[in-house]
Amino acid sequence: MTPCRCLAFVWRHHSRLIFFQCFSRSRFIFAYSDHFKWPGLIKRLSALQDLPVKRRDTWAGRTGPDVAGVHELFYPLLFFLLAVGHASGKLYIRGFIVLFSSVVIVMLVTSFLTLFAVLTLALCKDLVVPHTDPLIYYHGRWDKAPATWWAGSGFKISVLNLKSLALNIGPNTTWPSAAVGVSINGAPFFTINATQGENVIPLPNAGALRTNVRFNVEGWQNNRINLQSLKLNGDAKLLPYVPAKRSFQFIGDSLSAGQFLPLGVNQAWPFLVGEHYKAEHRINAQPGATLTDMESYGNVHGVSYQFFKTEDTGYIWSWDHNYTTPWDFKRDQPPATHIVIHIGANDASHGVPPEDFTKVYLDFIAKIRKINSLAPIFILTPWGWPNADGNVYYYYDGVYKDIVAQRRALRDRNIYLVDTTGWVTWDDVFPDNVHPNVPGHQNIASKFVKWLDNWSAGSPIAFP
Repeated sequence: MTPCRCLAFVWRHHSRLIFFQCFSRSRFIFAYSDHFKWPGLIKRLSALQDLPVKRRDTWAGRTGPDVAGVHELFYPLLFFLLAVGHASGKLYIRGFIVLFSSVVIVMLVTSFLTLFAVLTLALCKDLVVPHTDPLIYYHGRWDKAPATWWAGSGFKISVLNLKSLALNIGPNTTWPSAAVGVSINGAPFFTINATQGENVIPLPNAGALRTNVRFNVEGWQNNRINLQSLKLNGDAKLLPYVPAKRSFQFIGDSLSAGQFLPLGVNQAWPFLVGEHYKAEHRINAQPGATLTDMESYGNVHGVSYQFFKTEDTGYIWSWDHNYTTPWDFKRDQPPATHIVIHIGANDASHGVPPEDFTKVYLDFIAKIRKINSLAPIFILTPWGWPNADGNVYYYYDGVYKDIVAQRRALRDRNIYLVDTTGWVTWDDVFPDNVHPNVPGHQNIASKFVKWLDNWSAGSPIAFP
């Protein structure tokens, strides 16, 4: 009798019955009898297999160690049928086989149903991802809450088998809501108004395979969202988001921040340029702000100061965060491969002298070069203020050309002047504020993309 098979023995002797069964897993011999009058036989059988013996005397009232679970029901029934078979002189082997098979099937079905129930509960349970999960790719400026600053800041995720998605937004969020752009698998952005609490995200383009979801705040003001966690369907899996190798850093004022546009920065020319190249893009542009560090139209600092801070100039109006913190540029991953600057309109409106503006601009570039010494810097000239009569009024004529020339004299060969003269006409602006409208921003983006394509192709471009 080997321990790797189940064997049954019927011992007939003086109207007494003994049943032995061996299990390969439990490695026990079970002995059922009216009473144990053959301890020597049991011991000899045990010795043959070197197995321990568990016994149960079912007729004499003496009980040994119990067998837990279904065996408590199975073995007494089996022994009862054996006893009936012995008493009638017949042994219903087929009945035993049917009974044994039925019990095994019941055990297997029960195990399967239990496993199925456990898996079903596991799949039905939502997957909650905390904001600290390293697989969430943050871009733009976030404080420690974490909450966003500057238009265009947000995060991106990549998910396998995404079926449902919700954002849990905390108290450091713009009240009553903040406009957030959402894009699924590269589809056009749509807007949700994010509020404190749970915000369910529609998923029109999600699928069983990898789904990339992008979020960014649209407004240049009222643009703070305090992300606390994500809630996904239970069988979803968060994957590493793979950022693009090309990364744009845009710096500017209202002409780059998307002020007055229905979808804010998502319709502004810097955002459109970044999307055209399928690049990562960070936009630090503040309406009303000068480059010079001074008060201007509600901004307590200029961009030459604020760019190096986590917060935008709206921090002074924040009830929970009315202070600034240094920005760690190591968090900008990947580092900028292209730096684009278009600024100066508000300096000109405040009468900042050209020589003072030039000095501030050169100092600003020098600080940027300490952070990023390799990326090309593109200095855009003003496209001016168009008028209904067809005239365009420009400011700081010749100043930007001189700034690039002075940097090149310092052997900074990776700085370029982009002449935007004639790029914007009266049809490209809102008549009441002379800021680019939606078609105007599209026109500016198209012209800059063409310029960049010529530059990258090595076409001859006049530099000072």
